[in-house]
Amino acid sequence: MLQIQLPDGSLVDYPDDATAMDVATKIGARLASAVVAAKIGDRVVDATRPLREFAASPIPLRLLTDRDAESLNVLRHSCAHIMARAVMRLYGGVSLAFGPTIANGFYYDFELNRKLNLKVRVIRLKGFPNAFLRAGCMKTIDHPWNGKIGPGFQSL
Repeated sequence: MLQIQLPDGSLVDYPDDATAMDVATKIGARLASAVVAAKIGDRVVDATRPLREFAASPIPLRLLTDRDAESLNVLRHSCAHIMARAVMRLYGGVSLAFGPTIANGFYYDFELNRKLNLKVRVIRLKGFPNAFLRAGCMKTIDHPWNGKIGPGFQSL
C-alpha cells in the first residue's frame, strides 16, 4: 500500500498501482474532471503516472486544476507538442528544433525542406478556440487527445 499525504496534512492509503487521478476520483468526480496534472513535492507530473514511482513515504500529493498557475504551463507544453505533431503531419520532412512555453504562450521552431507560401510560414494559434486544439488539430494528426483544456484556459 502507498501512503499519500494530502495538502491538508491528512494521510490516506492507496493500492500500489494508484495514480493521482485515482486519488482525485475517490475524492470526487467533479475534482477528477478538473484535474490537469499533479504535484509531488515540488515536481509537476502527469496525473495518470503511477505514484509508486516516487520514493517518498508518505507521498506529498497536490492535485492541480485550472485554478493553479502550474497547470497553465502543463497545458501550454501539451499544446506545443500537439501543434508540432500537426505540422509534421501537414508538412512532410519538417525537423523540430525546440518549443518551450513562454510567458504568454508557447512556440515551436521548425525547419522545413522547402519554402512555404508566406501566408503559412508563421502558424498562429492565438484567437483559435479551444475546440481547434481539441478537435481540428488532433484530427489533423489522427491522434486522440487525452488531455483537458478547461474553461479557465480560454487564452493559452
